[in-house]
Amino acid sequence: MNLIEAFSELEDFRRPQGRRYPLGPMLVIVIMGIACGHTAYREIARFAKANADRLRELFRLERPEMPSHVTIGTLIQGADFSQLLVIFENWSVRHAEVGAGDWLSADGKAIASTVSDHDSSYQDFVSMISVFSQKYGQIAGSDIFSNKKDSEIPTFENLVRLLGLEDVVFTMDALHCQKDTLNTIVGTDNDYVVKVKANQPTLLDSLIRNSETSEPLDIFETSEINRGRLETRETSVFGLPPDLPEGWPGVSRVICVRRLFEKSGDIHSTTSFYISSPESDSAELFAEGIRGHRHVENRLHYVKDVIMNED
Repeated sequence: MNLIEAFSELEDFRRPQGRRYPLGPMLVIVIMGIACGHTAYREIARFAKANADRLRELFRLERPEMPSHVTIGTLIQGADFSQLLVIFENWSVRHAEVGAGDWLSADGKAIASTVSDHDSSYQDFVSMISVFSQKYGQIAGSDIFSNKKDSEIPTFENLVRLLGLEDVVFTMDALHCQKDTLNTIVGTDNDYVVKVKANQPTLLDSLIRNSETSEPLDIFETSEINRGRLETRETSVFGLPPDLPEGWPGVSRVICVRRLFEKSGDIHSTTSFYISSPESDSAELFAEGIRGHRHVENRLHYVKDVIMNED
């Protein structure tokens, strides 16, 4: 099934007399325009006009002229976003099917352009939580929520259930270091690697003490020059601390990542801790998965903000 066929499931909101262009092909043209860096209505219309001959042939369009920016704006504003999102995600998953053992990065992003009452305590905005495949470089699932009505944590938990995946590894930042969240992941037969910070002080203290008094099961080190500075990363895998607080479901390993940065004689370092459910002693495996988590920022959020001008 191609994307146009998938969009045939989308309910056409337009009146019959206003359907001068087929809905599916027009949505694909919009997506093509955005993918080429054209985010405004007029820019997308110019993109369609510049490629009119090829688009007419490709989508078998009967009208000689391409839609105007007004038509494109009406199309984008009137389409049911929730239904469109479900259709697109179902189609994309079929073309890059997530399988057992895949690592998925989960992260939320506020959309600045949706902020209302920004100068008062009633401030509200729309956020999106995305689950991003490190292997395929695309979204495996997403959901939106309003800051005033919901939060990222329960939205992500519900998304895990809706995705219906098994035997995948979710990587998450410290916000999602919550017992209920990890219980949801383990309860759906999946695994997790989650960062631990000061929002879980007792757990973090236990991990720090363990790293200072125990020998690691494995160590993996990499060095590279990035943006003019030398970055050395040491990833160590530890067993569970004897004083690990109770109630953390499925946890089997502790990961410590030490980063050393050197540029022009200046040196600084950071240390991060993670708990994980995969029963592996491979520091290289965890190093790749933890570093791969940043793809949701670099290859998704950055692209949406800088290239697509989402904010």
